[in-house]
Amino acid sequence: MVHEASRAWVEHLPLPRFLKDGRFLWQSSRSGFSHLYLYDAAGRTARPVTAGPWDVRRLLGVDEAGGRVFFEGTQRGAVGLDAYRCDLEGPNARMRRLTEAPGTHALSFNRTFTAAVDRWSDVETPPQDLYLDGEGVVLRRVPSGTTPAFEALAKGKVTFQQVKTRDGFPMETMLVYPPGFDPAKKYPVFHFVYGGPNAPLVHNAYSRYYLWFQFLAQQGIVTWVCDNRSASGKGLSAHGVYKNLGAQELQDQLDGLEWLRAQGWADMRRIALHGYSYGGFLTAYAMTHSKAWKIGIIGAPVTDWRLYDAVYTERYMGLPRENPGGYDASSAIKAAANLHGKVMLIHGTLDGNVHLQNSVQFLDALQKAGKTAPLVLMPGSDHSPRAQQHLWAMYQGMWEFLENNL
Repeated sequence: MVHEASRAWVEHLPLPRFLKDGRFLWQSSRSGFSHLYLYDAAGRTARPVTAGPWDVRRLLGVDEAGGRVFFEGTQRGAVGLDAYRCDLEGPNARMRRLTEAPGTHALSFNRTFTAAVDRWSDVETPPQDLYLDGEGVVLRRVPSGTTPAFEALAKGKVTFQQVKTRDGFPMETMLVYPPGFDPAKKYPVFHFVYGGPNAPLVHNAYSRYYLWFQFLAQQGIVTWVCDNRSASGKGLSAHGVYKNLGAQELQDQLDGLEWLRAQGWADMRRIALHGYSYGGFLTAYAMTHSKAWKIGIIGAPVTDWRLYDAVYTERYMGLPRENPGGYDASSAIKAAANLHGKVMLIHGTLDGNVHLQNSVQFLDALQKAGKTAPLVLMPGSDHSPRAQQHLWAMYQGMWEFLENNL
């Protein structure tokens, strides 16, 4: 019998991978990082197959005849994803990285593990398919289908860096600079955040946000993305937010802003914060619990965790009747009178994930406190705007708000 325990919560784990002899592979974060463990047929731990201060993200397959396991992990770096191979008789026995180019790789192997298709991208390159042999050698490359207009775009430089919190935790961060960036000048900053448990935003992978960030760069605005520790996906670091969502995440983001201040070029009087979904919650929380940001753009936010679904909320917050203080402390609705700076709300009217009542009740609380906020509604949109008119309304509204207030 396999038993997993934690002082906070245990994430949903992948199913075991059974071998022909009855043994099985199990993925666990018991060491503080996500790794593979080999159990015998009776369910007793035989040995760790992988180990170290990095995570196994996905088991790709097992070559039982060769005694090898294939998986995706972050040994090379936390912001990328590579494919690896090692012996089952680990830990890390004869381990080898199979992907060469830095960035994010997603592999699918054939049954004999002699060939694979690799969907690869980095922060500036849209996804392309690579065909590999069993040793990771690229046999064929299918380039990204980019247009001449994309290739001719005046792109700002993108950098990754680690920034330490007040107590030394290394947060992963990303900056997108305007073309012709001059560190002797002062620049406004668009601070983009998600911040939810084990959900990092900082990836060396192509993102749907890339063109938006480059548009802002062309307007002379620096984009800053910072993964607070609970969002970093680094093992059990997320557990510090248990029963008190918002407080630690905000302090980590404030620590990131102090690093930004020390660079000298950021105009700390002109920082805009934006997030969607959990990022919307964190933006609403930050704007009602801090004076660090001039404006906030709040997308589809959870404004009180009593309004969100039980499966997600109670994993991190416990039951409302058992943790009323935590629910009250994390509520942007209850803190609406403390709003600092200007905010804008964005929400789809048919959002079945974060219901529209979150934005409506927050707006109601703001108005009762003598404050207000523009609201961009996307009629008929669910939690992920996809229709052309919804995307246009969202980004046009965001840009007008930035242009008028930042």
